[in-house]
Amino acid sequence: MKDLTAEEQADFWKQLGASGGSRAEIKKVVREVLQTRKIESQTASSAGEYRPMGFYKTLGYDVDMIEKNCTKKKFDSVVGWVYKVYVEGDRDDTTDQRVREKEYGSGSNRARSESPAKRGNGAKNDKCGKKGKSRKESAAVKKAKAADAKKNAKAADARKQATYNKKLASRTVTKVAAVTLELQEISKDKFLKFLPEFTRDAFIKTKDGIVSLDKEAKSVMVTGAAYKVNVAHVDEAVAEAKSTIALMRNLLETAKSLRGLQSVKGEPID
Repeated sequence: MKDLTAEEQADFWKQLGASGGSRAEIKKVVREVLQTRKIESQTASSAGEYRPMGFYKTLGYDVDMIEKNCTKKKFDSVVGWVYKVYVEGDRDDTTDQRVREKEYGSGSNRARSESPAKRGNGAKNDKCGKKGKSRKESAAVKKAKAADAKKNAKAADARKQATYNKKLASRTVTKVAAVTLELQEISKDKFLKFLPEFTRDAFIKTKDGIVSLDKEAKSVMVTGAAYKVNVAHVDEAVAEAKSTIALMRNLLETAKSLRGLQSVKGEPID
């Protein structure tokens, strides 16, 4: 403390009084003052270099004053007499500020000393972050729209396919309607039981095939589900049914003639 000037000592007591009186705060004030004094002393002792008088004259210094009052001089074997001049300026304040920032540069004090340029960079980073987030959101929206479009296209294709299935099924129902009625009439004829068993089995198989086609087609007309029966198969089944109907009518007429009886209606055999 004895090395401090009167002004520095007054400043020290002022800071100590404002510290609150706690041991930690007192230590902080003492460390700050001693550290600042140490840096100022080192600066004062090391400032300046030995230069020839012509150097100071070039810079505009009063060489007569230097030669008369400068105590730090020595003779150099190459350039002759050289002088070391210390000129006081704002260097001490700068050093003091640097020490204080080093001591209290963390936490809220550092936040308060943040430069405008740094704050500007932070704002710029915020904008970049928002821009990046906006791009991600845009990408997500595009992806969602693409998924919706794909889903809608798939649904439209399904509707078209269902409509096609219904039309195809409707054609099948129309084609089998005529033979279905004739098959049902033959199945009710009482003379059917007088025919050979193999002819009756063939007839029943044909009738069941037509009934199955009619039932499946009517179901597809309602649901629009996939229709697995092709047109060629339907045409072939109808043609076979017509041939069976013609054969069965001939056989029934023959059976009736042999018995000398008239055709009568009865219960179906199936």
